[in-house]
Amino acid sequence: MLHEHFARTVEHLETRSGQGGAGPALFNSLIGYAELAGFYSLPAAFVSAGLALLGGLVAWLIMYLRPRALGLAMAALLGLGGLAATLAPQIFAIAGGRSLAVLAIAPPIVALAAAPRLPAGMRALLIWFGVPFVVMAFFFADPRTHFYTMHLPAALLAGLAAARLHAWLRRAPWLRAGLAAAGVALLVVALPYAHLLFLRQRPEYQRRYPDTRAAIYRPLTGDTLADDGYFGFAQQDGWKAAAALFWGGALRGSFDSNQELFTSGWYMRGQFMCEANPDYYIVSEHSRPYYIPSGYQEYGAVTVSGERTLTIYSRAALGGPPQTFAAEDYAAAYDAMPVPNFPLRRLLSGVVPQRPAGDAVWRAGFDLRGYDLDRDQLGPGDLAFVTFYWRASLPQPAGYQPELQIRSRTGEIVARAASTCKGMPSDAWRTTYVNDTPFIIRAGDLPPGAYRLAVAVRDAAGDLLPLEDGATARDLGGITVAP
Repeated sequence: MLHEHFARTVEHLETRSGQGGAGPALFNSLIGYAELAGFYSLPAAFVSAGLALLGGLVAWLIMYLRPRALGLAMAALLGLGGLAATLAPQIFAIAGGRSLAVLAIAPPIVALAAAPRLPAGMRALLIWFGVPFVVMAFFFADPRTHFYTMHLPAALLAGLAAARLHAWLRRAPWLRAGLAAAGVALLVVALPYAHLLFLRQRPEYQRRYPDTRAAIYRPLTGDTLADDGYFGFAQQDGWKAAAALFWGGALRGSFDSNQELFTSGWYMRGQFMCEANPDYYIVSEHSRPYYIPSGYQEYGAVTVSGERTLTIYSRAALGGPPQTFAAEDYAAAYDAMPVPNFPLRRLLSGVVPQRPAGDAVWRAGFDLRGYDLDRDQLGPGDLAFVTFYWRASLPQPAGYQPELQIRSRTGEIVARAASTCKGMPSDAWRTTYVNDTPFIIRAGDLPPGAYRLAVAVRDAAGDLLPLEDGATARDLGGITVAP
């Protein structure tokens, strides 16, 4: 709990929850949840499960809560309040986009969980369901798919309610048969829907919605999807081919893309990403925003099943026409490669440096958390990217300039790597989390041989700042430039 990652998680939760004021802020996130859940699941199945859950809770309030009048009152409050909060949320709306819907739903759940007559197993399920449900529905401004934390106990409670109803109908065989037939029908209709969403590769269901929607499947949102919260859908953009072009040496340098970072970053496995004038800009044809930077020329296109999915643009001038690369030709080779310990850089919301920096602590009150080095063996024409990650315990002035020194085996500085992309200024090293400064090493700038890397920091006047031990640089290890 004392680790910096825990603090980052708390900050993230505070942002998503909308809390942090003088008192608790109350919301009603049921509509947004229904929009997402009614798309991920067959709408009829989602609505049926929700009604089964609500019906079961109402029935159990009447059965187990005493005095009976209290049970009836709480059952009525939950039944009417739950429907109103979902179907007519404006009834509970208050100023500032807030809602009092929690007052109609949380008290009955708490009362049922505390009922002495409630069986212990049901109490465990109810607490398991009720806590994340109430928190996400009414105390989180932006829960999105984090409602999943209550899905398993909710499904068990809904199934228990249906099973109890089936048993209660033992004197009405035709109603029992109808209930069973309805369940089978939901399953039969839901399986093709799940196949369309998650298994069928082309056309892609979510990114091309509503054109991909089957006539019999209409989500609760109709033909307009909610703004955010969708992930897990099958997508094929051909990133394996793009990665192979970099690994094979056809493309050398940094890149950026309009594709989401988690997708492009994973498939490229550490290829340096740069938002400021990258060497290549890779456009996913199905992602938005669709952006082509000015001053770039089309290098080529990646196709999947004959369809253009990625277009690669180069900042450097090209000597020939654009090329076409079929993703199918690169998939097997990509899959056969082991996953390297590649630099994460900004791929994760909490950056974990690839390599530790040891005791690189400066007297000015900052230290080097660690660094990324994407390769330490350079062939002719290769590039290596180094990224330093800083952390300050005290406010720092602007103007510090980190320096990547390239030294001979005997310790003489033979070159200094060029800074690239955009680094975080030193006056932000204490107030922001991802404080990085990237550098580029070009094999063509160095004679073949073995070298050592070292990090140093200069102040605004150009003087080297001392580390705690009085040194002005810290050794980081070696690299080799092949002839």
